[in-house]
Amino acid sequence: VQLEVNYRSHQLIVEYTGLLGLYKNLKAHYHNAKRTLDGDLDQIQESWARQIMNPQLVVGTIIHFNKYETAVSKLEAMIARDLVIAYYDMINPRSEKQERNFWTSKVGIVSPHNAHGRMIIRLIFDEMVWSERTLLTRKDLMIALRSTIFSVEKFQGSDRDFIIASIGISSTDQLKAEEEFIYELNRFNVLTSRAKSKLILIVSQNLLDYFPRNRDVMESAAKIRMFATEFCNEEKELHIHSKSIVYRFKRAS
Repeated sequence: VQLEVNYRSHQLIVEYTGLLGLYKNLKAHYHNAKRTLDGDLDQIQESWARQIMNPQLVVGTIIHFNKYETAVSKLEAMIARDLVIAYYDMINPRSEKQERNFWTSKVGIVSPHNAHGRMIIRLIFDEMVWSERTLLTRKDLMIALRSTIFSVEKFQGSDRDFIIASIGISSTDQLKAEEEFIYELNRFNVLTSRAKSKLILIVSQNLLDYFPRNRDVMESAAKIRMFATEFCNEEKELHIHSKSIVYRFKRAS
């Protein structure tokens, strides 16, 4: 029986998932339709991260203008790290149990390439240890992070309150070589449908502008582009790590 009710996610996330055309008459269950992130925004140090982590901005896209990344993007990895740290500070775990729960149920990061995922893991690990935020041993923190950052295939069946999708590719040549893999619609459905309260896509402008050669892939790419440029219907410019980026978002009504 085809899914008709999403029991986990905010209604804006469910609304976009329905637009992908994979489910008919998909709707959010009333119990979770208004759910948003918990935590204290005032605990976030970076002003740009505080803006993005506003719980009322349920879906969003961070668009950067790098052009030559082929599988790993240091800029995207740093942004993903900073947003995870921001959410950690919002939640402010007070015990090892609470921190483990944060890594296993509160936050998830999805990336198509393992190398990019490994960079994100290393950046988060280093920041958590250097800043003495973590309540876990280094070994246990690394194990926890490896259960937090996935490829799309490994993330199927999981869900998190906050999901970050970081693609890590901006090279047009690489997009051409991997278009069927990167733009495949079912993969993007996994990203969107597993977020409960907030979803952020981090992506290059090149990826949004690229037109695949295959017609089916072109239709999938158009739906990803629609998420970033239409569904996320408000926009502001932010400066992150000495780069100007565009943050597009849709807020809860």
